[in-house]
Amino acid sequence: MRNLARHDGIPIKKLLLIMAILFSLIAFYECDRSRAENDDYPLFAMNVKDLEDGGSLYYAGIGYGVVAWKIPSAREDNGITIHGFNVGKEIIGFPECYAALSSDSLSPGISLEFVKAGSR
Repeated sequence: MRNLARHDGIPIKKLLLIMAILFSLIAFYECDRSRAENDDYPLFAMNVKDLEDGGSLYYAGIGYGVVAWKIPSAREDNGITIHGFNVGKEIIGFPECYAALSSDSLSPGISLEFVKAGSR
C-alpha cells in the first residue's frame, strides 16, 4: 500500500513547512513595505547600520532592507535659516539590500520631506 504521507519522495510535512516559511517571509516583507510607505518603522527588520549622513538608519530583513532617512538640512525662509532634516522611509529589494550593508555611499531613491528640527 502506498504511503499517503509522501508525494513523489518529498514528505508532505516538509513541503508544508517550506510553504509556511515562504508565506511568512512574504508576509514580513509586505508588512514592512506597507509600513515604510506610511512612514512607519519596520517591524520585521533589524537596525544593523547607522549611515554616515548624520542620522539615517538601515534596517535589514530577510531579502529586503529599509532605510529610515534623516539627513541634516537647512532652508531659507524670508532670510531666516531654518535647521531641520530631510526624512522618509524607503524599502530596498533583493539583491541591492545586501550590497547596501557594505556601501558607505547610499543616497535616497525617494523624495524626502523637510521637517524642522525638534518637530519629529
